Amino acid sequence: MRNVLLLLVTLVTSNLANFCGSNGPGRSMFVCRNASLANLAEVPRYTYRIKFVNSNIRDIPEGTFTEFHQLKSLSFVNCSVNNIEGFAFRGLLNLKILNLSRNALTTIGTNVFSGLKSLEKLDLANNMIRSIEEGSFTNVSNIGLLDLRYNDLTRIDVAILRPLSAASTLDLRFNKLRCVSLSVFNVTRVKWIYIGDNPWNKTCWSELTQCLYNFGIYYGRNLAFDSLTEDRLSWKVSDRNGREPLSKELAEEQANIVKEAEGWKKFYESILQELADEQQRLEDIAMAAKYSEEILSQETNAEENSDSGWLQYGRNFIVWILGVCKIIPFV
Repeated sequence: MRNVLLLLVTLVTSNLANFCGSNGPGRSMFVCRNASLANLAEVPRYTYRIKFVNSNIRDIPEGTFTEFHQLKSLSFVNCSVNNIEGFAFRGLLNLKILNLSRNALTTIGTNVFSGLKSLEKLDLANNMIRSIEEGSFTNVSNIGLLDLRYNDLTRIDVAILRPLSAASTLDLRFNKLRCVSLSVFNVTRVKWIYIGDNPWNKTCWSELTQCLYNFGIYYGRNLAFDSLTEDRLSWKVSDRNGREPLSKELAEEQANIVKEAEGWKKFYESILQELADEQQRLEDIAMAAKYSEEILSQETNAEENSDSGWLQYGRNFIVWILGVCKIIPFV
């Protein structure tokens, strides 16, 4: 008997857990746990944010989200995703955040993110990505942060750098990078790149840091930016002898300039985040008002239908009475 009860409890709790539930004002955000893409049928098409967590969604087919035109944030975290078809996110013209971290992706194919013109943050951390094909980021040109930490990348392809703008940050820490072709940096405008915690070849590391320095790309071993390496500050371009050591004073001066620039960057980002949070709050309020208006409209229509039903019933009753009394012919 005890085993039967435990089985019933397990079945009930597992069924309860397999759903998408509202987690924001006005049904503006939905969190789907232990769910599948079929559960999207439970989500209103006007929602702003959808988050799949701890699910088993191995494949994301083409055009899965074509009806979610207002979606701004989409997450698949720890969902065992190992394949994303081309144009899977077609129609998400307003999407700003896409989180695909902690999955089983090994390759990013052509046109996977095609059409995401408003995308600002793409999180691909904690996968098993070994290659990113040319054309993976077609028409994606506004990425502010591309997070590729904790993957299996052994090289930096042009496909990774091409979509990044001057305002972009690229995080490649904790991969398997040993050496890269310096020519790939000819196509990028990125200004911030994190390349630490990789098994770099010593010679290649020295050439790479010099190349980044020459291109005006700030780099660091970690996001705290405290470990600006000696490589970053101890060399400068020399037309005659290739590389010439900087003096200690000039190196310290450049370090201070870089750290000051990083401070202003963080201040600027904090202001932008506050503005984004305020905008999101206003959008949530607007969504809640829209949802309340829909509910009120439905209740009003129901009351009107109810009132008209009573009026019709009263009319029929009067006609029936008049018919019985033979005042007018029975209708």
